[in-house]
Amino acid sequence: MKLLEFKKNFKSLPIAFTGLALGIGGLGNCYKQLFSLNNEPQIGNWVSCAFFPFLIMFVLIIFFKYAFHFHELKKDLHNPLTISLMPTFSMSLMLLAGFIGMWDTNITSPCQISAATLMILAIAIQFVLLFYFGKSIFYNHIKKNEVVYGSYFVPTVGLITSCTVSGNITAIPNIFFQVIWYLGYFIFIVSLPIITYLVLFKIDKLNKEHYPTIAVWFAPANLSCAGFYQVFILAANKQVDIYPQTFLDVISILTTMIGFVTTILLYFFIIRIFVHRFNHNLKGFSPILCSLSFPCAIGVTSMIFTARATRKINKDFNLTFLNDMENMFGVISVIFCAITSIIILYLLINMLVFAWKSLFKIKNN
Repeated sequence: MKLLEFKKNFKSLPIAFTGLALGIGGLGNCYKQLFSLNNEPQIGNWVSCAFFPFLIMFVLIIFFKYAFHFHELKKDLHNPLTISLMPTFSMSLMLLAGFIGMWDTNITSPCQISAATLMILAIAIQFVLLFYFGKSIFYNHIKKNEVVYGSYFVPTVGLITSCTVSGNITAIPNIFFQVIWYLGYFIFIVSLPIITYLVLFKIDKLNKEHYPTIAVWFAPANLSCAGFYQVFILAANKQVDIYPQTFLDVISILTTMIGFVTTILLYFFIIRIFVHRFNHNLKGFSPILCSLSFPCAIGVTSMIFTARATRKINKDFNLTFLNDMENMFGVISVIFCAITSIIILYLLINMLVFAWKSLFKIKNN
């Protein structure tokens, strides 16, 4: 195949690749945190290495798509669905920054400098996409009374993704990530009733193929929960005295309860998605199913962080019920991680086949 033809084939690749990259990176972070929960952080670091080559590969696929076909970027920026999924690119870079930073926590090390630079770049891209999305898409959609996608939470709440790996980046003060969490959580609280209302009452207008995007609705609650525990409870350099214990307790209970419930509902919704596809004769694989990956991964992450935070708190009190809570969330984390691993493995295999056929124009028999 000629190089020009190969480059041309990137044009048709969907933004779903970075959606799956985000889910794979999130699952890698899950395994890292799961081994940390069992006091084996180094093993967790090495296990997570198996996931990040796929994250990097899928991010590069979309990068090359827009590098080779810049006009596609301008076109996708005006597509309500595509622009809402486009921040998965910057969110994937946030996870990649966390992966780089975990190998050396020394503030002046090359790993930390590279990780901090990449994190700031990713957050800047996220802000640009958020501003563009809010100005050009979200406002106009509400004004025109058009269909709204569950993926509208990606640009609005995706900032909190940086908080979930902030413990790996010591070169950036933890107070910075706390500010990011407040901002993302505020946007979540404001946008939740608006997006939820519009999704519920516009669902009949939603294209049958785009139905899986509603799964993204289940992600922000768990993302807020995981980010909160990381930057307010688990961070080694957190500013403890600034926040009253009552504030920490209330947010911990609320985010954990909501996160757990939404994860359970998500799994039922995933079953509903495949039933829906079967009933509408959408039996083949579609890249839009990658919308399921990150909501599943962040659901596991929030439960692991809950177990780790409970253990850390219990060191000061040594209470039986806190020990039971830690064990309960530890078991829940393992179960959720197993389910999520199966789902993401299914998506990964199918997307690798899809990428191979798309780039090399291999047609089905």
